[in-house]
Amino acid sequence: MGLGDTLDVLVRSEPFERLLIERARPIVAHAEAGEDFVVAGVAKALDVPVLAVASGPREAEALAADLEAFLGVERVALLPAWEALAYEGISPAPEIAARRARAIASVRQAKGAFVLVAPVLATMQGLIPTLGLTPALQLVAGLELAPDALAERLVELGYARADVVEHRGEFAVRGGVVDIFPGTARRPVRL
Repeated sequence: MGLGDTLDVLVRSEPFERLLIERARPIVAHAEAGEDFVVAGVAKALDVPVLAVASGPREAEALAADLEAFLGVERVALLPAWEALAYEGISPAPEIAARRARAIASVRQAKGAFVLVAPVLATMQGLIPTLGLTPALQLVAGLELAPDALAERLVELGYARADVVEHRGEFAVRGGVVDIFPGTARRPVRL
């Protein structure tokens, strides 16, 4: 019996069905063991996206990894919290911004069972209503795109133009060469 099969047993159980009948109110539960199993079961039984709130970032990452075992990688996303708070005067890390946008885009596109996992702090931080609506820029081998057109698209996506690319979220154009440092990459990419 695989993990997916155990979810089916949970979803068909009488106590679980009673829990779902009263779903007019939020389901709030805390358990040290089996929370991944219950959350995955709720998402599968309701066949809708579910928000799972964890106490901190490490707990959220662990819960997301555990949920992936039940639902699959494509049905779980982690919404990280900003590392710097708004009043601290520190710019948010582009990598975190990219991860947040990707998580919200995943929820917006989700059909059926899906779990968005977030630490408490991430749930208290606002989201731009249009976050995740702009499709990601996908460059594939053989695609021909003028450097100026690419630069315009990068600016639309929030990238900053620079003379030399040193930080995530920057790009530079020199002749026919474009350097981009995506928020999720470890190094800049040259096109």
